[in-house]
Amino acid sequence: MNTELEAPYGYVDGYIYLSVAIPIDRLPRSVEVGAKTLNRKTEFHVSLVCVKCIASLYEKLGKKTDEDLIKEVIAKFAAYVQEHSIIFLGFTDEFRHAIRGEEETIVGCCDVSNLVEFFDELNREYGTNISYQPTHVTLYTFKTNIGIGISSKKQMESYEIVEVPEVKNILLET
Repeated sequence: MNTELEAPYGYVDGYIYLSVAIPIDRLPRSVEVGAKTLNRKTEFHVSLVCVKCIASLYEKLGKKTDEDLIKEVIAKFAAYVQEHSIIFLGFTDEFRHAIRGEEETIVGCCDVSNLVEFFDELNREYGTNISYQPTHVTLYTFKTNIGIGISSKKQMESYEIVEVPEVKNILLET
């Protein structure tokens, strides 16, 4: 399956993402949250589209196979960003402590351009009402260097807001 996208975009594990340059050398190597130490990730990105979530929805409706729809959505995304770049605009002042099973992460909520319009186009074409996922960057993790997928606003709001001034101050000045 061709899942190649041109940088700064990529596709891995069912998600289209946007790579983000963060001043990693200025961020603390770890942060304490409660009784746990979470470690800084080694790469940063914003997950833009949960393609596997869209494909799963469509398969349940009997419309297309996962693989066909994944290829189609990636191709539509590639064409869309040729005309309307999706750009990282910056972090908001909201950071969340996400917990799923034994994994814990700190995510920084952020803004990007033109993402809502991409979902509007998908919804028009497919006759659906797919919501865009809350844009965020996973900054710190407990056990792995992998984030926890957060694909809905409701899910994001279920995670506790956390104060990490040593991180927030650096990211909000960039």
